[in-house]
Amino acid sequence: MLLGARPVDAPGALRKRLEAFAVVQAELERLRTGELRRRAGHLAGRARRAGRGQLIVQEVTGVTSDELRLLAAETLTSLGHTPAVVIFGAEHDGKALLAAALSTDLHLRGVEAGRLLTDAARMVGGGSGGHGPLASAGGRRPEELRRALDLAAREADRLLGED
Repeated sequence: MLLGARPVDAPGALRKRLEAFAVVQAELERLRTGELRRRAGHLAGRARRAGRGQLIVQEVTGVTSDELRLLAAETLTSLGHTPAVVIFGAEHDGKALLAAALSTDLHLRGVEAGRLLTDAARMVGGGSGGHGPLASAGGRRPEELRRALDLAAREADRLLGED
């Protein structure tokens, strides 16, 4: 008996199990998103003044590439409406991950988040992607992550100091 059902009933039993799995998976994703939002609020409290705005540059742990982008975007939202830049880095599966998020006012001035990550991405042995106010990067040299974050922070400091 496959799936505890007769062979003729197996497709229906499998469908029910897959539906139950999808419900559980959606609930886990909802819980994880809530956890990341709470973490973003905490990280927003670590912002420092930089030029005309706020800046957060932080290495974080326990996140995937998608979660790192979400964490950066949620942290930016938690900062409010002042000029702000959020840059996060993480190591995941032996790779360096980077994400940058810019406030709307900076983006409307023509600034692209990817610009903040270009040199940092090279430092970790990779490239950056993303257009607009949110970008990500990755590379195969996680041992360079701290230096890459420092480099991105200097670029963000310059950006926030510009008129």
